[in-house]
Amino acid sequence: MATTSSFASFSASAGYLDSLYREPLVPAHRVGLRRAAILLQHLGNPHRGFRSVHIAGSTGKGSTTSMLGSILSTAGHRTGIFRSPHLTTYRERVAVDDVDISEESWLWTFSLVHPVVEAMRLNTLPGFSLGRPALFEVLFAMACLHFAREGVTWAAVETGLGGRLDATNLLQSDVAAITNVSLEHTQILGTTVSEIAREKAAIIKRGTVGVTGVSAPEALSVIERRARHVEAPLMVVGRDVNVTIVGSDVWSQHIVLSGAGNRVSANVPLAGRHQAHNAAVAFGAALALGQHGLAIPGDVIREGLERVRVPGRLEIFSGEPQVIVDGAHNPAGMQALADALASLPPASTTLLFAAMDDKDIETMAEFIVPHIHRVIVTSVPGSSRTGNPVRLVRAFAALGRQVSRVDDEREALCQAREATPAHGRLVVAGSMYLVGAIRPFLAGPAK
Repeated sequence: MATTSSFASFSASAGYLDSLYREPLVPAHRVGLRRAAILLQHLGNPHRGFRSVHIAGSTGKGSTTSMLGSILSTAGHRTGIFRSPHLTTYRERVAVDDVDISEESWLWTFSLVHPVVEAMRLNTLPGFSLGRPALFEVLFAMACLHFAREGVTWAAVETGLGGRLDATNLLQSDVAAITNVSLEHTQILGTTVSEIAREKAAIIKRGTVGVTGVSAPEALSVIERRARHVEAPLMVVGRDVNVTIVGSDVWSQHIVLSGAGNRVSANVPLAGRHQAHNAAVAFGAALALGQHGLAIPGDVIREGLERVRVPGRLEIFSGEPQVIVDGAHNPAGMQALADALASLPPASTTLLFAAMDDKDIETMAEFIVPHIHRVIVTSVPGSSRTGNPVRLVRAFAALGRQVSRVDDEREALCQAREATPAHGRLVVAGSMYLVGAIRPFLAGPAK
């Protein structure tokens, strides 16, 4: 479309996206991928201008996406990264060679996308009557335009929700990776692990190579069946790819990865057994690219893994008390956080917690409670979907923990620090948006 947007600042464009999100939306199960495809079509189909690795999963997909992006960049490719959610700004979701999109480039892409979005929202686009696009669809379109402008040749792209009906599934990716599958977004994806696995497995298409870290038999069988159906080779962590943790501390771990005759030893700057698992999925995906003519040497994979940055995932900040922030926002993520805390030296621990209302807060509480001593619940900053504070308090109180409620997140942080002994530990978790709001008020990351 010839018209352009008149938005003059990043904050104004972000405000528009926030307001768009609050408007009624025709759900994905009714529109499929048609709405996202129409948006991209009117922008010149920029998603067809680069090759990609597509990553889905209940947890770990953001870290795995960052790992693959780092590996591809280290290999010398102009590499785009698309991930979600963000910590503090929408710009974090779109990066090239690990550099977030600038405000200038953001406004350029927004100027192209906004008129099409408005025409869709107002149903004035010829032959279109599906209403406004989803926020995620808009952000994916902007990412593709930015990648095209920046000459991206490869991209690591994270799904937003599920896979089958996710806008990113319009990609014809060379490799499709599924980190794991657990019960999440059951009102949308299905009420069983098998149903959710089916949604995620749909990113494996004819012509792709599949990689998965899924081990649960009921989910793995679904993924294997999908791969057979589309005649896609499938690499499985624990069968075709293996990882061994040789040593670890609270900030990093030394791992050995092996598969397909390759062996890589790397010091990954990410703590937690779950990150070793994510590294195995990324390693498998890097090996799978060789089946599409992109052979990545082991020393490049090692360097890429050692250079990766994943803010907000088991990130430790120095000070008294020590602060750990983690974007765990579903039961599987909270279980991974609990496992990581169990590996640390004992300490009197306070949890600062907020979550969206659609999350399984009760199960999240069950996983983390054995590793904490007190809880302060607060609101998800800037979200109308924040969990009911009464429900949050009840979930932890029912498990025998002392719970306080402080609605303002900055005041909640202050009270959480005061409640934690100097040599204790403060954990911030439950929502990426809470982590993003809290991080600027913390000391520097521990080294």
